[in-house]
Amino acid sequence: MISVLILTHNEEQDLPGCLDSVAWSDDIHVLDSESTDRTAEIARERGATVSTRHFDNYAAQRNAGMQLPFRHAWVLVLDADERP
Repeated sequence: MISVLILTHNEEQDLPGCLDSVAWSDDIHVLDSESTDRTAEIARERGATVSTRHFDNYAAQRNAGMQLPFRHAWVLVLDADERP
């Protein structure tokens, strides 16, 4: 199986479609950059594990995300507007 990491910031419009596209995974994590919309709420409602981190730059955000406790050795990293 594959874990999924989705990086977000104010993605309430795109996140549902992204989550739908990875519903096959039993380990979905959303690393949110302090959204002010319903992004985190939507992720939780759909069963994703949500973590929050202040955004400083993309590389740092992605690297921080890769430190989350994933269940699987392989991790698919997406932005909320992407679909596999």
